[in-house]
Amino acid sequence: MATHYCAQGNQPRLVLTDGDTKDFVFEILDATNLTDPGSSHLVRLRFTINEDGSLERSETYRHSDAQETSRLHLHRIDAVTQTIDHGS
Repeated sequence: MATHYCAQGNQPRLVLTDGDTKDFVFEILDATNLTDPGSSHLVRLRFTINEDGSLERSETYRHSDAQETSRLHLHRIDAVTQTIDHGS
C-alpha cells in the first residue's frame, strides 16, 4: 500500500495491483480529504526498474472524466567529490 500526501490536501491510498521484481503498479483504493471526487487526484502510480538500473516513475491523475499521466526518468550518476576551500 502507498499513500500520496498531495499538496492539494487530499491523501489517495493506493494498493499494489500488479507487479513483479521490476515493475510495480499501484491503483487507487480510496482517499481521505477528497471532498469532491471530480477534483484532481492521483489514481495510479507505477515504478519500473529498467535494465540499465534507471527508474521510471509515472503518476496518473484524474480530474472529472479526464486522466493525465506524467513520467519521471531517474538514473544514477557517479558520486561527485567536492573539495571545500576553508580559506586556510
